[in-house]
Amino acid sequence: SEEDFGNEFIRQMTGQPKALMVTSAALAFFALIGGLPRLPFLFFSIVVGVIAYKINKQMVAEEEFFEEEEEEEVVRTPEEERNEIGEMMQLDTIELEIGYGLIFLVDKERGGDLLTRISLIRKQIAMELGLIIPQVRIRDNMQLKPNDYLIKIKGVEVGKGELMPEYFLAMNPGNVKSDISGIEVIEPVFGLPAIWIKKEDKERAEMYGYTVVEPAAIIATHLTEIIKKHSATILTRQDVNDLVDNIKKVNSVVVEELIPSKLSIGNLQKILQNLLAEGVSIRDMNTILETIADYIDTVNDIDILTEYVRLALSKQFVKEYIEDGELSVVTLDPNIENAILESLSETAYGVNISLEPSLYKLILDKIGGIIKEKGIVPIFLVSPNVRPYFRKLIAPYYPDCKVFSFNEVGKDINVNVIGMVGIQNENKEI
Repeated sequence: SEEDFGNEFIRQMTGQPKALMVTSAALAFFALIGGLPRLPFLFFSIVVGVIAYKINKQMVAEEEFFEEEEEEEVVRTPEEERNEIGEMMQLDTIELEIGYGLIFLVDKERGGDLLTRISLIRKQIAMELGLIIPQVRIRDNMQLKPNDYLIKIKGVEVGKGELMPEYFLAMNPGNVKSDISGIEVIEPVFGLPAIWIKKEDKERAEMYGYTVVEPAAIIATHLTEIIKKHSATILTRQDVNDLVDNIKKVNSVVVEELIPSKLSIGNLQKILQNLLAEGVSIRDMNTILETIADYIDTVNDIDILTEYVRLALSKQFVKEYIEDGELSVVTLDPNIENAILESLSETAYGVNISLEPSLYKLILDKIGGIIKEKGIVPIFLVSPNVRPYFRKLIAPYYPDCKVFSFNEVGKDINVNVIGMVGIQNENKEI
């Protein structure tokens, strides 16, 4: 054998418990023969017998275990196997994966309150956006670093971060009285500079004017922002059907008039997703359905129907951006608006925007310059017929920018124009 002699000897000697039992019996027989030392033979007989008994017991237990597994496999029907495989293939809508160093955050016995925070997040999103968030699946991932966490939407990674469990995160809101020492990092939610400080420094940091949060609050805030950003992706046809069933209890007439004879659940889902993609709440389903019912007979385009719904909801979402009694906006050069309208063309897949690349780049550069100069994410105020197309142009690069139409901003709102995206002609801004 290629094995070590000692290991091979032990393996072969212990491989057959029946042989050891025969040996034990033979030793006991020798102990009964007169003239031979009884105690040594009796001692070794007992030792070998006990070893044989334990080995035999272990082998029987292993045989029974494998027999039970075989029986279970035989008993399982093809349908049960399909169901099991189907469950394995299903993707959770929202997943939160955490390293083993953060497991205590979900353990109530160890003071973890992350589960309670997530429950409050679901209620908050329902109140703000009118969207019922599915359960958040939390699982530990041994492949992550101990203090890392990962957020997934439908199996795709959309956010991650690293925490320091024994520390608090201090952020400067811009008016701190004095600096504080700690570990400087970039916080994972908004990408702002922050400092990890020790627990004993928390009160002192708050006195200096820092905003101090604990690790669980960071995950909760990050999860909230991720859900808001991807709310359009999270909304399913089943969710839309549930919303329709709820509104049917209070306004059955509009539901029966629209669905499904004039508007399918799928098209209603697209309208609601268009709204959510721009941060517009769909909580007022009654107004949304009433507005669609007013225009569905003459308008078939989903994007145009969305614009009518936005106009009906405008008083609700525009007021969120009014500060100190005025709405600060950036306008668009009429020449750019005309260029966008002239670039539109009807295709089998909808309206296509074929803007000249150099002009497109100029627009994006201008927006980037405004953001850098003003230090804010601007709100654009444009013509109603340009609004949806301008939004589509800038969304891939500046998804956080809001685009309002003149019709959506009421006459009673004080508008403050802080800039304009224009075209230079002969070194002059038009």
